[in-house]
Amino acid sequence: MFVCMEIQDLYYLFLEKENVSTDTRNIIKDSIFFALKGENFDANQFAQQALDNGASYAIVDDKNVVKSDKFILVDAYKIIDPTTYTQVYNDMFLKRYLTQLFKRQWGSNLIKFEGMQLPGGVTMNGRQLYDDAIQEIQRIEEEMQLRYQLPDDFMVG
Repeated sequence: MFVCMEIQDLYYLFLEKENVSTDTRNIIKDSIFFALKGENFDANQFAQQALDNGASYAIVDDKNVVKSDKFILVDAYKIIDPTTYTQVYNDMFLKRYLTQLFKRQWGSNLIKFEGMQLPGGVTMNGRQLYDDAIQEIQRIEEEMQLRYQLPDDFMVG
């Protein structure tokens, strides 16, 4: 069974326990064990051992190791630096959204030349370009909210 906990509840738990441990070999009695994860290690696998050695709670991020109410499962997100992680720019949502933002800006720029005849018989229609971009931006934003936004009551426990 999982119970939602707000970040301030975790903070109050920390204030109550005062000590934090990250190494199962040196557990401080009644401390909170944080299961750290790196490229070469995953302390989630040692969370039960930390509790057995005297920790009050184990903060983990792998739901498969949760065995009792002494485990606190954390789901965290990391802000990615686009200068380091350049694959961010290859995201289809970002490409579609930015294309429409550029289209809206060009439509806004070209509205003042509405109806101007170009060589070859092409007529400028900045208003249509602008309106199409606005509709597409709204559709993309709505799709993003429906697909990825958490429900309003997600954190209610």
